[in-house]
Amino acid sequence: MKKIKLTESQVGRLLNESPYDKIKSYVYSKNVLKQGKGTLSGSSLASMSDDLYDAIKGVGTDNEKIRLTFSKCKNFHDVKNLFAKFNQRKGENLLDWLDSDIDYDSEWDKDVLRPISNAYDVSTESGHFKDVAEQDATEKLVMAKFPCLTDTPGYTFKRSKSGVLYFDIGSDEYGVRIDGTLHKHDGTKWTTFPEKTKCTGSKYQDVSEQDINEQGLDLNPGGEKQTTTTSDTSTGDTKTVDTTTDAETKTTDTETKTADTENTPDEKPKVVTRLMTGNDVKEIQTILHKQGFGDIVGSVDGKLGKKTLAGIKQLFLGATRPKIEAITSLKPKGIEPLTKTEPNYQLAEEIQKNFNRFL
Repeated sequence: MKKIKLTESQVGRLLNESPYDKIKSYVYSKNVLKQGKGTLSGSSLASMSDDLYDAIKGVGTDNEKIRLTFSKCKNFHDVKNLFAKFNQRKGENLLDWLDSDIDYDSEWDKDVLRPISNAYDVSTESGHFKDVAEQDATEKLVMAKFPCLTDTPGYTFKRSKSGVLYFDIGSDEYGVRIDGTLHKHDGTKWTTFPEKTKCTGSKYQDVSEQDINEQGLDLNPGGEKQTTTTSDTSTGDTKTVDTTTDAETKTTDTETKTADTENTPDEKPKVVTRLMTGNDVKEIQTILHKQGFGDIVGSVDGKLGKKTLAGIKQLFLGATRPKIEAITSLKPKGIEPLTKTEPNYQLAEEIQKNFNRFL
């Protein structure tokens, strides 16, 4: 009987417990990528395909190059795209090509399985395998409020957590809340924009509001504010530290107080009136003299003093209708007496008009 010699990898596959089988289950998984996209360009994938081909071709295997190449795949879209690009350029199945040169489980695990598993986990966490209808509550609310996200050039969904939808624009990471608060990660810390973001472009704005040509989310609402979000490792609390200069802070505080003073809805608006002087006061004094209050008012000098105010009070606040009728019957100088048949309504209207102006 002819003896068949099997490698460690082949024996493991027969027992259904090898890293090769795990890799194969990843690559040919029934879990279809339904959202998101790869991070690698076509030229990058072509270069990586050539690196893998060179690492395997000929005598010996460059395991380190294989491991480094697969490690460039940031999500499972990249892995699938790399396998497709290799087949396109070399006319070979990448998994079969690797199997022809890698014999040991330790090599499969270290150089291929680990980087592919990491990429798979990223896509799982980012929701790349989920149906659009299976969005979580935060994702649904944010997408409903900002439908322009998917129109933003370079937009890639990452994840949603704690009321924040995280996404990438190229190499930059952002987070947006339901209320429009926009955050950006610079690689070491998060910064918060001072104004709320909004959808821009003809599809989402009136013509009068449009200020940029591209459609999508405003990624720089008001300019970046130097606000850093840090985590306290001892307590687990998250704190926000404002790193703006003192001058900037004072200016902002002053503007805020002014705005609060002017726009507080609970306060009644103050009515500012002009104090009558000159001809206005003379006109009132003349009317008072004509009504018989000259001894109280004194001279017609155009000055609004105590005597003039006393005359006004006597006429409008202190006098009852019988007293007014008695006053008008005294026939003061230059005034025709009021009669029951022909009352001087014009004079009464003039007095009321000037009194309203005074008030």
